[in-house]
Parts: sequence; C-alpha cells; structure tokens
Amino acid sequence: EETISITMPGIDGLAKIQEIMTTLRTSKPEKIGEYDVLAIRDYSAGVRYDLANKCEEKLTLPKADVLYFELSDGVNFVARPSGTEPKIKIYITAKASSREEAENKLSVISESVKALLGIESKRKDAEICIYIYRIHCLYTLHNVL
Repeated sequence: EETISITMPGIDGLAKIQEIMTTLRTSKPEKIGEYDVLAIRDYSAGVRYDLANKCEEKLTLPKADVLYFELSDGVNFVARPSGTEPKIKIYITAKASSREEAENKLSVISESVKALLGIESKRKDAEICIYIYRIHCLYTLHNVL
C-alpha cells in the first residue's frame, strides 16, 4: 500500500483539488498506465460504474467525495480530498504473489496516477508539496486469493 498526499494551499489549491476530482469523475479512464480500469466507485454519486460489463450498480454506503478505481491485476487506487486541510490523498494497493512484485506494481501505478493527475515525481514547487509514505506492500499468494 502507498499513500500520496498532495498539499495545495490557498483558494487556487482548493480549486485545483476540485478540478482533479471532477476530471477523475467525468473522464472515466479505461486504462491507467498498463492497467485496465475494471470499475469506478463514485461514492458522491452513489454509483459503481462497471466499465468491463458496461453497467451501473447502486452503492449503499453514505455519500462522500471519494473515488475508488478497481484496476486489473489486483491493483486499486482511491482518491479523496481532505475535509479539513487543503490536500488530496491517493491510496494505492497492489496484490501479488511476492513482495517484490507488489512493490513493482506500486511503483508503476504510482507513476501512472501522478501522470494522470499532472503531478511530476521530482517536482519542487512551493505551492504543491508531495509527500509519499510507503506504508507497506500487500502481497498474497495466488491460492489465497
């Protein structure tokens, strides 16, 4: 699992965070990096969009400004703005048969998500500070899945 926390101070930052969420919500990408987008759960709309089967399902959880992207090959990511700070957080998970494979998947999808959001990995910007916390890599054996 990896968390990307992007701080965007000021009114311009808040507008940028809202723009990112709107873009993710309306564009419904079919592919992120090398991974197919299988489904998108939009908790604000209360709908799960199944892109693979081209159908929609109602979500029963409370409405929230959260987007959950179900990707191929055991990879997922969640985007949500903070309710108390001028930041957006991206949570990425990857399942694999080994820790090394999970870490490789995390690296690939992390860079792909940053590219999708228009964030450069090595960007030094006073207005956008990116803190990446490597929490831990999730891995499971294929027979456990």
